[in-house]
Amino acid sequence: MAPAAATVRRFAPLPGDRMSFLPSIVSALRNCFNFRGRANRREFWYWLAFVVLVYLLIRYFELYYVTGWAGYLPYEEVPQFPAWLSDNAWLAEKLTWLPGYLTWLSWGWLVICIPPTASLIVRRVHDHDRPGWMALTVVPLAWWLFAKGTRGPNRYG
Repeated sequence: MAPAAATVRRFAPLPGDRMSFLPSIVSALRNCFNFRGRANRREFWYWLAFVVLVYLLIRYFELYYVTGWAGYLPYEEVPQFPAWLSDNAWLAEKLTWLPGYLTWLSWGWLVICIPPTASLIVRRVHDHDRPGWMALTVVPLAWWLFAKGTRGPNRYG
């Protein structure tokens, strides 16, 4: 009887892999602090679609449920603060930007998404055989996010 082939578990997909939605999200989360290797276009764009979709769901929840609990309607210019907050003029003045803008849930979601998104952008640049620091350039970065990566292996994987 032949020995069983050892399975190699890899976290980063190969550039030619055709990932579906859920494996792309799982891969992005597993590699959120991995700035080595490559990321294909599908992984990047599925992750971005996931971030936007969850963000919109959070905003819907905030605007139609949380704002009502807080005592004001969404996108009011003059907030109607609860009585306990209106009595504290200094605090009420500092919080006047809150209605209609990002509240803590959406801010929290965006902050949580920074490491995986940064990792994906750097690995996406690696897919074009460029160093990760080049993700700081704006015009080439837009091209690298949309264009296919280098075929076959490169110095990043």
